[in-house]
Amino acid sequence: MQLKVQDFHPQPRLVFLHGWGVNSGVFRGLLPQLSAHYAVRFIDLPGFGSNNHIEVQELSFEHYCRMLIPCIPKGAALAGWSMGGLVAQYLASHPECHVQRLVAICSTPSFMQENQWPGIKPHVLEGFQVQLLQNFEKTLDRFLAIQAMGSETAKQDLKTIRQQVHAGGMANHGALAQGLDYLHNVDLRPLLPSKLPKTLRIFGSQDSLVPKASAAQIQRLDPDAIVHIIDKASHAPFISHPRQFLEIFNQFMADF
Repeated sequence: MQLKVQDFHPQPRLVFLHGWGVNSGVFRGLLPQLSAHYAVRFIDLPGFGSNNHIEVQELSFEHYCRMLIPCIPKGAALAGWSMGGLVAQYLASHPECHVQRLVAICSTPSFMQENQWPGIKPHVLEGFQVQLLQNFEKTLDRFLAIQAMGSETAKQDLKTIRQQVHAGGMANHGALAQGLDYLHNVDLRPLLPSKLPKTLRIFGSQDSLVPKASAAQIQRLDPDAIVHIIDKASHAPFISHPRQFLEIFNQFMADF
């Protein structure tokens, strides 16, 4: 089934993928600056936003990601936030995609806390999985609130995220459930570092979902990756700290 995409140039070369529970509307605030320099494409993940008619429950992570391959222009730069970053890391490693640059925004190859690996505590994600069955809207709203928590502008950030999500269309229940399963179980650490292109990884110092301690672990696994931690930012630094985010992003993309 063909996915709907949003192109802001006839020949897009920069693709953005959003995170769990939202849609590509979360990147709208960046669009004026991005469009001035890059040929941009936004993609709503299968089951989310404009693609919420697509049922994905019971799909393996590999099959889920492969649905996006036809939408990734050859030689593109691929930027993914949160769960979208997990998808982006898989796609960037796939030989059919020919991705030239990867930007992982508050995203690691494995989201779950395990032994010495920092991440989301298992009981937190398991709680969301249970709550999703009980109250769809309340669970989603709580998750959105966590994404802004810790930022100096948390209240305004949360308002922005909510507005952008509702304007872009809600996800279907199956996609939300399957997405939580991916966050719980997918581990792409074996991909690092040899299968990834030139990579930028951006973290927020106050992020409770992808803690800044992940940066040190990433640098051990992928020493060639460029890593930045945005001070006082939480899980959505492109919303809370757009100027700093774009400075880091543009520097990385300068010779693309």
